[in-house]
Formats: sequence, structure tokens, C-alpha cells
Amino acid sequence: NWGGLLPPHPRALVRTFSGALASAWRRIPHGNGVVRIAVGATLAVVVTGVDWRRIFVLLHDVWSADEGSPEGAAAVSHYVATTGELIALRRESGRSNGGKVYGLVNKGIKDLIEQRHGTDMWQRVAGAAGCEDITFLSMEVYDDALTGRLVAAASEELGVAPTDLLEVFGEYWIKYTAAEGYGELMDLFGKSLREFLDNLDNMHARLGLSMQELLPPRFSFDELEEGKYLLHYESSRSGLAPMVVGLLRGLAQRFDTDVEVTHQRPGEQVDHDVFVIEERMAVGSDK
Repeated sequence: NWGGLLPPHPRALVRTFSGALASAWRRIPHGNGVVRIAVGATLAVVVTGVDWRRIFVLLHDVWSADEGSPEGAAAVSHYVATTGELIALRRESGRSNGGKVYGLVNKGIKDLIEQRHGTDMWQRVAGAAGCEDITFLSMEVYDDALTGRLVAAASEELGVAPTDLLEVFGEYWIKYTAAEGYGELMDLFGKSLREFLDNLDNMHARLGLSMQELLPPRFSFDELEEGKYLLHYESSRSGLAPMVVGLLRGLAQRFDTDVEVTHQRPGEQVDHDVFVIEERMAVGSDK
């Protein structure tokens, strides 16, 4: 029951939801699968003939923020009905996670700095960011303002532009998370760069089952021709496109290939970041 929390224009909201679901449906192999939307006291999606988890990710971030409240967010609940698989979505009056980041990210920044610049440099960065007394825990959530301070402090102490630092961190993040126990999970979502990029949202959906505070970006993948792809990127956080460039290069190394990445910023044609990815040649990998 939505308890009167429906937005002022529920029909428009349903159209928005239906469009996102249709987009997801086109991007997955569904064979003879069927999806139906039921609008009543609750908004429900009944899926048969295909694993509902493959479209769950599109439902996670389907609603825009509450009007007049940038912190407003949608909550998603799902359950399996006795006849068919059902995903129910409900608006909640609660807020988003308030801009939270899992400690795994902050630990990754720490490890990158310590490995490449030494412990003393990390202590200077942590002191400048005001977190010298914090021991980051991977599955604990922290205010993302702290992560922003870490990036700003590292940029200042290392004399590196924040965009360049984010790109380096993005590339490092792939190997770091694999070493932290996520390598097998990454293997499940692609045996090639192309396959993995097409499954980014599915992987984040899987992570969301154990990371309840996760607010992942959304990706949409298009293959222009063999070895050349478009990756559309949308996020509630601004300024992280350089990290995506680094992530793409790190993924290329993981899949024994090399890439040229061109970043197309939001403009008149699109309202989000787009990356053109061209595979070049095989390289060595220490996957």
C-alpha cells in the first residue's frame, strides 16, 4: 500500500517506469518470456519465462527524487509470489542513504596511496581530510563527503589534478576489488570485455543484495561494430566520469586487451556521460 505517497501525477510516473522496464526488456535475452505491469494500490511487475533478477537492476533506480527534495529516494522491495515471480515497488517517505559510500572505497584510496607513495603520504592525506583516526571497514557505510575530502586532500598532497587521480583510482579499483574477494563475482558476469560491459547493471544488482546501502550508477551498452562500443553512464553523484575512464582501462587489462576510451560529456544531444570504447590489441594481464 502506497499510503497516499503517490506523487501528484501517478500516470506520468507509471509511464516513466514502463519506459525503463521496456528498455531493460530489450537489452536482455527473454525468449518467450512475458512481463506484465499491474497498477492498483501497488505497482507490480509480474515476470514469467525469464529470471526476474536480470531486470531487477532497472527497477532499483527507476524513480526520480521526490519533487522539491533532492534527498528523496525510492525504496524497492521484492518477493516471489506462489504463482509467477513478482516484483513490487513502493514509494517510501524515508530518505536516501544520505550520500553514503561503503568503506571498501575509502580503503581502496588508502591502499593506492600507501602502495605507490608510502605510509607517510597516506598519513598526510588522512590528516588533511580529517580522518587520521578512522579505521575503514569494507562493509561499513561512511558519508561520501569524507570520500570527497580524501580525494581533494590526495590531489593537494600529491600535486595531481582530481580528475587525473580519479582516473588512476578507477584503473586501480579493478585489481583491488578482485584481490578483496570480488574477482569470482566479476568472472560470473563476463568472459570478455564486451560481455562484462553489457552486464554491469546486472552485477550491481547482485552486489545490492548484500550491500543494502549501495546506490550504483546505471549503465547502458551498445555495440557499434565488432570491437567498438558505446557505454552510457548515469549517476546520482557528479564528477566521477574520469573514474569510469580508469575503470574501463582496468577492465581492459583484466580481459587481456587494450582500449582507447573517448569521453563524450553531456550536451545538447544527451543529458548524461557517454564513453566510446575501441578495443585495440591483446596485452599481458596478471588477472
